[in-house]
This record gives sequence, structure tokens and C-alpha cells, in this order.
Amino acid sequence: MNTERPDKCWKLIGIFGDASCPDLGAYVHCRHCPRYSEAGRRLFDRAIPSEFSAEWTRIVASAKETGQVNLLSLLIFRLRSEWLALKTNCFRKATDLQPIHSVPLKSGRVFLGLVNIDGELLPCVSATEAINLPAAAAKPDEPSRARLFVVVRAGQRFAFPVDEALGVRQIPAAAVRPPPDTVANATSPIVTGVFELADLGIGLLDDAHLFQAFER
Repeated sequence: MNTERPDKCWKLIGIFGDASCPDLGAYVHCRHCPRYSEAGRRLFDRAIPSEFSAEWTRIVASAKETGQVNLLSLLIFRLRSEWLALKTNCFRKATDLQPIHSVPLKSGRVFLGLVNIDGELLPCVSATEAINLPAAAAKPDEPSRARLFVVVRAGQRFAFPVDEALGVRQIPAAAVRPPPDTVANATSPIVTGVFELADLGIGLLDDAHLFQAFER
């Protein structure tokens, strides 16, 4: 190997230059040449500039921004004209509407009857009546988006129909505000807060009070 070479010879007589290096025939490419490898080692072994070290010391020592950790995972749905939310830990599944079989002397305003979900008979209830929502104007030309939800809490399982399901969303807990007096008076204590999502005003349901209303 010719040791009488200019600095950065790969840029002058090597593969990145005029390719006149006599060792190219043996090495084919400069990256196989020991002189090229040695230059690479010198590059990585060089001393760290003081300003570089100071900058990274400042970055590592600076306060870190923490991500949003207090999030609520909620199932959003509509009953009549009201958008509501229930914590997803109560939710088990959504399905198409199923025939509801009334129970003599038992079916009524809240308890609608029994519904078959995957071979299991579940009590089907009206969340609309349990929450005591006001009647909404009918929209006969609007296509039906009704679904049937199955919810579970403390071993209790219920099914209830909804007029529309928006799906699961996560929101900051701090975004929930106390409900207005008009909402609180109508549904207290089932609606415990309200929040905004995609220009919708949504009421947050308290699952314990909701299931108590279902039981009654």
C-alpha cells in the first residue's frame, strides 16, 4: 500500500476523486482501505468540543415536560337529543337491536324485558327513562343508527338501547365541569359532569347511580 498519500486521499485520488490511486485495484473501494478506516476511527475518537458538552449538559438537566396522565376513557352515545358518556370499564359490547321479550307484571317504564345476547338472557332497560331525559322531537326522515349496549358493574349485567353510538374517546379529567343547574335538576345524581367534544356538549354519567336506577 502506498503510504505517501495526501490527507483525505479518497476525495482526491480515491473513489470520490479521480480514481488514480494505485491501490484501488486491490481494494476496489476506499471503504476497504486501512487508511480510510483509520480516518473514520480518528473522527469518532476526537475530543468532544466544550460547547457540545455544555449544550447537552443543559438539555439533560432541564425540566422535562410530562405527558397527559389523567385521562378518562369514555364511551360516547346519544339518547334522544342528548349526548352522554359512560366509563369504558363498564362497557362489554355493542350489537344490533334485538327483540325484547316482555315479562308479565314486571316490564314497565325502565325495565323493558329480557333480550337474548349470545345465548344469554339479560335484563333490557331504558336508560332514557332511568335518566329521565325529556322527550325529543321526532325526525322521521333520519336513518336509524340505534344500537344495543351491554354493560357490567359489580357482577350486574344489563342491556340498553341507544339512538346512536359515537364510540370510545379519551379526554382529560380536567375537561369535565359540574353540570348546569338545569341538567343537574333533571338527572341528578346520575349526570355528574359535562364536557365538550367536537362541538358537542356531553353529559358524564355516574355508573354507580345509573346501575342503581336500572335495578329499581
